[in-house]
Amino acid sequence: MAPEFKGKQAAIPSTLQDSSSSSSDDSDSDSDLPPRRRTTPPPPPLLRARSLAAEVILQHEPIRSTLSSPDSVFLDFACGSGALSREIVQHVDHILGIDVDPAAVSAYNQRAQNQGLDESEMHAVVCDVLTLSDETGDDDVSCKEWFSAIDVAACAMGFHHLQDMTAVTKAIASKFLKPKGWFCVVDLLWTEHTAAVFTNLKTAKQQAHTHSHTHSHTHHDQRDSSHSHSHTHSHNHNHTVHVGGLHPADLRQSLVSAGLTDVEVFEHAFEVPVMVPESLLPEQEATAGSSASNADGEDKNTRKVEVLLPFLFAVGRKS
Repeated sequence: MAPEFKGKQAAIPSTLQDSSSSSSDDSDSDSDLPPRRRTTPPPPPLLRARSLAAEVILQHEPIRSTLSSPDSVFLDFACGSGALSREIVQHVDHILGIDVDPAAVSAYNQRAQNQGLDESEMHAVVCDVLTLSDETGDDDVSCKEWFSAIDVAACAMGFHHLQDMTAVTKAIASKFLKPKGWFCVVDLLWTEHTAAVFTNLKTAKQQAHTHSHTHSHTHHDQRDSSHSHSHTHSHNHNHTVHVGGLHPADLRQSLVSAGLTDVEVFEHAFEVPVMVPESLLPEQEATAGSSASNADGEDKNTRKVEVLLPFLFAVGRKS
């Protein structure tokens, strides 16, 4: 049985106060100077993307309607430390986060506790949906008590890490979703441009890793050098599976193959600006900007440029 609910949460107020109100009323302040304000730096791109992901999810009318029903339950798949959950919590009665990383789950629960939320409101557990058995047993009990209890399941920026999107979608839909429950995905949209940027990034990381590993084994024999090559090869396969993002057609097929209906895929749901080294741009773009880089006394390895990363939104319903 799932925990009892306390009801939808009010928005958690910010603890940061704008100091301008007190300073502007200070009789000792110089009237010729503008009031001093506390500025807040922009959020990191990944955090901004998860905030926009929550907006997109909540703007989908059937999902918003489902979450507004009494005792609604939201599943944050691959929840990490809970960035998406914290954006959703005020709109739902309970959020369950699941992740295969115990450290991430611990951080998730600690942050929920710091916000004054108890386990009946927002809680995460360690869970691998692909190894869960339908049989009742002692393993993964904390996951199994949520079988057929989820109204809306979502994954934000996690699907591009998956080897088999269909298997994961099917496991979540068949085990966790209620009948008529919704499953949605927000992730990076694959384009030729994003693929080039992330491929260059992956290559740069591989080269840096290989150089570092080779340097540390300079005095080793040929057998150790072979080990170095094997280690580098296997290490790099642990990086992002879908380099550059997800193809809309592939994601649609995964949802359909998992048995979901009313499947929709919205391309370019939103864009997030990021600053990247010019060296990661496609060759023709980096070449075009080389003269400007030289004029500024910078090369393409140190000069950073803004790139807009597009994100897609996909949704489907369990029959």
